[in-house]
Amino acid sequence: MWSRRMLARLILAVAGAGLLVCFGVAGVGPDPDPRLRGSIGQVRALEIPGVVSKFAARPARVYFPPAYDHRPAQRFPVLEMLHGEPGDPGQWLASGGLEHVLNAFAERHGGVAPIVVMPDDTGPDDETGMLCMDSRLGKVESYLAVDVPDWLRAHFRVNPNMAVGGLSYGGSCALQLGVRDATRFPTFLDLSGEAPQTLGTVTGAIRAGFGGDVRAFRAANPLDILARQRFPRSAGWFVAGAQDAEYGPEVRRAAAACRRAGMAVRSEAPQGGHDWNVWNRGFSDALEWLTARLGIV
Repeated sequence: MWSRRMLARLILAVAGAGLLVCFGVAGVGPDPDPRLRGSIGQVRALEIPGVVSKFAARPARVYFPPAYDHRPAQRFPVLEMLHGEPGDPGQWLASGGLEHVLNAFAERHGGVAPIVVMPDDTGPDDETGMLCMDSRLGKVESYLAVDVPDWLRAHFRVNPNMAVGGLSYGGSCALQLGVRDATRFPTFLDLSGEAPQTLGTVTGAIRAGFGGDVRAFRAANPLDILARQRFPRSAGWFVAGAQDAEYGPEVRRAAAACRRAGMAVRSEAPQGGHDWNVWNRGFSDALEWLTARLGIV
């Protein structure tokens, strides 16, 4: 019997071989800077150390919009996009076509788009299973919420506006960061994420990640936090394939919990299952909303 976690791993592994589906992004008006017409952004592979978390991460991929080099006085908002499990920081580029979608967006917005960082969220051996929390398995949350933003601020022209998104395991991470680190990530995109995040079962996550300490797990679990706190300044966009019988109910459960906690919530269920057609469509549909929340449009 295949578990849903095993099926998700298989889908991501097959998709990672190079499937590319791109969706155009609607623009708003003409390009006001002729120098940037036809320009494309740059993607760099960069080492982001785990100064606080001590998390051993593979090199991140960072997209810089065309306007970054042409407007030296301007600071840019940051969007963290997180990969699935198994996966790697290049997954959103190789399988998701993220660079092409962002370039299309920048072409219609004067060369401006967010700086998009695609950090490692599972570590070098992503087959062992991680929790996107600070646990015995590693301080993933501290890496994504502290080390990555701090490093970007120290090396590049970024402004305080940040958002986070991800697919499958990365969608679970985005929900986690949007709840536990809501001050830094008041805007998040959950694409087919699990809720609550587990290692096959909640019991397994509590045992492996928290040494059997139920209270410690509940203190980190976003659904428990949403039940006792309000988030009137936060907003989340939730996507799950209409045919995703495993993760679709979990995404709807997380969206309902966020709505009850006072968040502004949007949801969509495009045709498809737990696959790149859904995730690419979801990212493209949410991009204008994300960038509006980041102050670009």
